Amino acid sequence: MLGDNARVNTTIVVSTAAALVAAAVVTTWWQRRRRESGRMPTKWRRVGELAELRIYPLKSGAALTLKEAECTDIGVRTTGDEAVKLRDRFFIVINEAGVMKTCRQHPKLFFIKVASGEAGTVIFRAPDMKDLTVRIPSGTPERKNYFEMWKEEKSESVDCGDEAAEWMHKFLNLKEDDKVRLGYHQEDVIPRRDCDKKPWSLFRKQYNRLMRYDTGAFSDMAPYLLINEASVSDMNSRIPSGKQVAPSWFRPNFVVRGASPLAEDDWNYIKIGDNAVFQNFKPCLRCVVTTMDPETAVKDPQMQPLKTLRGYRLLKDAKKQQLEGELAPAMGCYMGLRQSGTVRVGDPIYVGERAR
Repeated sequence: MLGDNARVNTTIVVSTAAALVAAAVVTTWWQRRRRESGRMPTKWRRVGELAELRIYPLKSGAALTLKEAECTDIGVRTTGDEAVKLRDRFFIVINEAGVMKTCRQHPKLFFIKVASGEAGTVIFRAPDMKDLTVRIPSGTPERKNYFEMWKEEKSESVDCGDEAAEWMHKFLNLKEDDKVRLGYHQEDVIPRRDCDKKPWSLFRKQYNRLMRYDTGAFSDMAPYLLINEASVSDMNSRIPSGKQVAPSWFRPNFVVRGASPLAEDDWNYIKIGDNAVFQNFKPCLRCVVTTMDPETAVKDPQMQPLKTLRGYRLLKDAKKQQLEGELAPAMGCYMGLRQSGTVRVGDPIYVGERAR
């Protein structure tokens, strides 16, 4: 009997030790992978050039096409002599129940343009509406709005006032009891979105290049989105109806020209121009917004190009599928900034060479 107990105890000890060793090996491998992915390359290979550069000052609003921009850790910012530097997705429309309003529910948001105004102001323009001048909030806010973003992420914004709220309500043609507010990302007031907290902490377990503050102001997730023009052309060739969509349907910040189709899947570090360096930390998973023409706000009746993308661009990893959705196809790269700089249309785009 004692011998049997001894054998059982020995088996338990050996099994426990083996489990601990396996856990240590996995942990060491994961830590090494993180360190290696965080090393800035010393050699670069040219893969194309920057063909298009855009920001969307209002989340789900019209794109502002740029020739030059400054890259900051929270996203693209305009350069030049204008009194107010516009930034990517720094304004957002939310309702008083704490739910964000996007083009998924309100396609008319596509038509709202934002321009720099006189000192301390921006101008919102929309068809058949009088221009709205909004003073950029500063100092201690009179009102903050609390709401949920994608994946039930808790967020907040500084309120832009009753006039802006009424303007948005009127343009979106909302019901009387569906009140909305215009929110602004005031950097010295609004906490930085943190990938160590849910929901993004779950993503960090699956994507080892995702760093703690790889988030934009009010973008769904990342501060930067890159689209490969050749990947869009390749996708267009697969759409049965012959329908052609432009890279703008995917609402990117950067469009690269000259690369091979889907080459971006394998890129890690990406440099644009002389100084700005980014890291591709995950593919961008696409939703129904890609079926909406940004010029007309009309949804494609055949659900293209989303339907075609689902035929060949679904994630293959089961854990990532469970996290992001089984029917969400990939197109484009989510990127975090690793070195700031100014980028210009026509700049060469490089990828870091792997150490050998």
